[in-house]
Amino acid sequence: MIRKVLLAIVFTQLLWGCATYPQCEKRTGEGKGRSPVLVDYYAAKIIRPGRTWKLYLRAEDNDGDMNNIVVMLSQTGVGTYPTDFTRLNGDNSQTVAGYLFLNTPPDQALVWDTLSFEVFVRDCEGNRSNRVKFQLGFSYKPPPQSLPEKWEAVADRSLGAIMLRIISSERFNRDSRGILDPWH
Repeated sequence: MIRKVLLAIVFTQLLWGCATYPQCEKRTGEGKGRSPVLVDYYAAKIIRPGRTWKLYLRAEDNDGDMNNIVVMLSQTGVGTYPTDFTRLNGDNSQTVAGYLFLNTPPDQALVWDTLSFEVFVRDCEGNRSNRVKFQLGFSYKPPPQSLPEKWEAVADRSLGAIMLRIISSERFNRDSRGILDPWH
């Protein structure tokens, strides 16, 4: 009985702490503030299946209240994936520079697919930055591009993972007919 009571107290305090933690400092009387801006961005257009794709971003917010990066992905033959949110910590609330990464499966059928990404930054007041779009294709030929020099300063600064599980349209269509998928 005492164990249940203690567990209930700990659980209640945990919930209370999460509910009262100031993830965003709301400003009152200041309106909606100014929107963040995606100043610069870069991503490879083609990678090999099974490799990690990196999306480099530089964003600024004069209000200093950026709180997440939003990534939306669609794929012909598969559809729209769930929206991915990467939370920015307090150090990155005014300026952020670094990369998001996406791990891709080593599925040979991906060479027939193209992924379309739409990315923007959002602040605590709900303001959104400009949207940028990226296309990602797959090939087994060596990719011609290397990281541009201006991104080398943040080449080791990960902002987080794009937590989406990519699937080839061929595998998606085969699995939707009830065929067992050996990768899952």
